Amino acid sequence: MLAALLLTGCERETPPPEGAPAPVQNSVPVAPTALGRAEIVAALALAASAHAAGADPGDATTIAGRTFSIRLPFGCFGPEGEPGSRGLSGEGLAGWRWNEDRSGQVLSLTPADWTTSEMLTAPGAEPDWERVDGYWIARPWLAEETCPAAAASQARPQGEDEREAEDAAAPPARPAPAPFTAGLAAIRTEGASRLGRRDGEPYRFVVRGEGETPLTAPEGGYRVLLEGRIGAFPDGHPVRCTSEGPNNQPVCIAAIVLDRVAFETADGQQLSEWRPEG
Repeated sequence: MLAALLLTGCERETPPPEGAPAPVQNSVPVAPTALGRAEIVAALALAASAHAAGADPGDATTIAGRTFSIRLPFGCFGPEGEPGSRGLSGEGLAGWRWNEDRSGQVLSLTPADWTTSEMLTAPGAEPDWERVDGYWIARPWLAEETCPAAAASQARPQGEDEREAEDAAAPPARPAPAPFTAGLAAIRTEGASRLGRRDGEPYRFVVRGEGETPLTAPEGGYRVLLEGRIGAFPDGHPVRCTSEGPNNQPVCIAAIVLDRVAFETADGQQLSEWRPEG
């Protein structure tokens, strides 16, 4: 028993002498994970709050240099450009429509040209970039990377006029989409590589049916995936905000370097991809 205690005591580590440096711990740094939709919209919301309070929105975020992978759902309630459509397609937004004989669904995303946009350039200043492609984040209040619930558009109690309109087979008027207040700006600087350049050319893909089975509108729409890293505007900050006045919600844009664009189904199946920066 005494021998066992003596052996145990010998195995104990002797504490370092007083004043000696602490031993170095061999730890492996953990790389931060890529930013997702929730983190990006939260960072833009913080920047908007700082801008409205009179502070520099660039100081309100800690996303500079981070990689990101964000999915933007589209075509949530059907194709765009048709009667009864609830779509939001346009410059800087993805959308889908039927082709002429309804044998395919044309998915498209046309970047907005923000090269000389007042949202990004200081008054009277010449931009020091070659081109800026803009991508809006529709419904920035939604952190999930999925379409909103269809029931959310039916939550408002139905009024007498609307019931009369339905009885007359006339669809009630729908409110206009909310103004866009959050976006991503893919900046291409002067002298950058010309590999993979698209210069505003739309991303397009056609979904075809299989065999004799007719295509139907996808439940949950589609998604476009954008991947890359957060860049910086000429002032070194990753976010820039503008607003029309103190009672208007600021519009906040994050600078990005875009590495990959892809179309997906609502459940994440990849349909096509591009590498804009080569």
